[in-house]
Amino acid sequence: MPRKGSLTRRNRETQTLTADNRVVLYVRASTPEQVNSLDAQQSAAARFAARHELLIDATFIDSGVSAIKSALRDRPQAAAMLRHCKARGIRTILVLRVDRAFRSTLDFSQTLAWARGQGITFRFIDPDIDLGTPIGEMFIQIQVALAQMECGIRSARVDEGLDSLRDHRLSRNGSAAPYGWRAVPCDDGTHTRKGRPQFRHLPIPAEQAILRHLQALWETHKGHGALSRIAAILNSQAIPTKLAGQTMTKHGKTHTCTGLWHPATVKSVLEHAILATAAELPDGLPDLTTAISLLGVAHASSWVAHASSVHSPASLRENLPSERSDRLILA
Repeated sequence: MPRKGSLTRRNRETQTLTADNRVVLYVRASTPEQVNSLDAQQSAAARFAARHELLIDATFIDSGVSAIKSALRDRPQAAAMLRHCKARGIRTILVLRVDRAFRSTLDFSQTLAWARGQGITFRFIDPDIDLGTPIGEMFIQIQVALAQMECGIRSARVDEGLDSLRDHRLSRNGSAAPYGWRAVPCDDGTHTRKGRPQFRHLPIPAEQAILRHLQALWETHKGHGALSRIAAILNSQAIPTKLAGQTMTKHGKTHTCTGLWHPATVKSVLEHAILATAAELPDGLPDLTTAISLLGVAHASSWVAHASSVHSPASLRENLPSERSDRLILA
């Protein structure tokens, strides 16, 4: 009697067609504009499959999805691909390069362990190394680590550029102003190298007052769980976030920002805080009560309408994330 999962009752040709040569192709690009990258990945995979007598059963494309910000199993098309593999009994996922699937060593290790438990393996085209051997797995892990390092270096360069722009009270677009500031086009019509209008930052007195209040809260509550405590205080005081009431679109889904503070929001505002100088605030700063009132009036009515419910103590307990996100304490 053949053991479970074996194909000994089928001829060799049937084994090849039903098990050995069927693969699914995974293609990814970080932005929807990278159409050429998507096409190049599929073309290279088609040539590789023809040379190695592989049958591409289906192609799954994650366009506009970052590999550093999302784990593979959390991406829409990657998740559909894994379900397809399970339903069709396909055991191999074909990917052009390691960085198309993974840019995090943690994501790679966790996904690989899960996939092996499901009887699924990855096959990379460039380089074509057997992931089933210890040497092959080590080599691929090194490539994932290099891809992660590349993202880290690129992100550091971007942050340095943004910090320089902020120091000069400038930004590349109108939505990049940090908390406490608003972006307006430069009076002299300056443009970036890509031909886009350059924006300069002007202080918002009410937000500048809140920013100083937030920094004072940090000094008072500094320590483990501080970010959650500060978020709860800001929410209880009905202080809206910068994006409160605005409509945002992400991964094709549109939602309205509630205006609630979360630990990650507090951390981001503190890390990028820029305090306006006295020369930039000729009329001075409003007191905290006035600042809260001004921000409540300035933000969209959709936020004001439900502010009383989302800022109630019961709602705050339901909406606040766990304190695990506070473990990265600011220096």
